[in-house]
Amino acid sequence: MPKWRKATWTLVIWNLLIFGWVVTGIAANISAIGQFVIWLVGSALLVLVWLMSRSRFTTLVYGPQGQQRTVTAKDAKRRVDVRGWSYTANALDALAGPGASA
Repeated sequence: MPKWRKATWTLVIWNLLIFGWVVTGIAANISAIGQFVIWLVGSALLVLVWLMSRSRFTTLVYGPQGQQRTVTAKDAKRRVDVRGWSYTANALDALAGPGASA
């Protein structure tokens, strides 16, 4: 099972429920436009929740001693500009692997 966020699973489940609702004929007494509007309104609300629930920590930076952190874009820029961090791994650290001494 993929490791998705809860909001992503909610969107998938919503779409499966709407699909099942339409396919089984339960929604037969509602026009096609009405079915589409119900799906669109529900999906729009869930997409807003999905967008707002995203993590701010999306930028990976590498420290001068080989440490690796996921931080906000603003913090990453500050670390790279001021503290000697980098957006790319040190080639020697990447080749040596974890726990190896150079």
